[in-house]
Amino acid sequence: VFIGHSRRCAPAMVLAEALYGYLTSELGLRVWLDVKMDDKSVVAMEHGVRRSRAFIAIITGPCINPDKPDDDPTDNAYFSREFCLKELRWAIDAGKAIQPVIRAEDKANIGMLMADAPEDLRFIGGIDFIDLERNDIEYWAVGVNKVRRFLDVQPPDEEDEDDEEAAREEAAEGEPAASEARNGGGGGDRGDGGGGASAFLAPLKL
Repeated sequence: VFIGHSRRCAPAMVLAEALYGYLTSELGLRVWLDVKMDDKSVVAMEHGVRRSRAFIAIITGPCINPDKPDDDPTDNAYFSREFCLKELRWAIDAGKAIQPVIRAEDKANIGMLMADAPEDLRFIGGIDFIDLERNDIEYWAVGVNKVRRFLDVQPPDEEDEDDEEAAREEAAEGEPAASEARNGGGGGDRGDGGGGASAFLAPLKL
């Protein structure tokens, strides 16, 4: 999974790292997030997008760059960042599933955020956005569960439970056949004329 975000926006970075932690720790997924990667080159970025199963875009508007607070906040918005746009277009070109994510406080501002998007990317406004709130545990759980459903994966513990249930069902289905074999019942050409232990034991030679 590839997570795209504006590194010039502190809230976007916090949300990206929190989502990275959930996807890797809770779902056991491999995730491409620039601040976690050794190779942050353009080539590595494009490779990461094209090899990912899905693309998550954390969309934020104008914000203060903590490293350069005198920068124009508008230049720090997701749709103003050159590499954010490159990543998104690579994902589209590669046919990846795209999921826009926003902060809960931006839920009422989706139209405003999308107004800054280039013409070829405005279709993203028609996708159901997922809003996340890191400071509310219950709200966070609802949001990341939507992300999980988008990715169509289950937490490892639920997968283990499903595997155990399948194993129990398989064992239950096999019990009648095993019981029949023990009792010498059932069809088949055994050559003993009708069952009993002789079907399985060779005659004893003295």
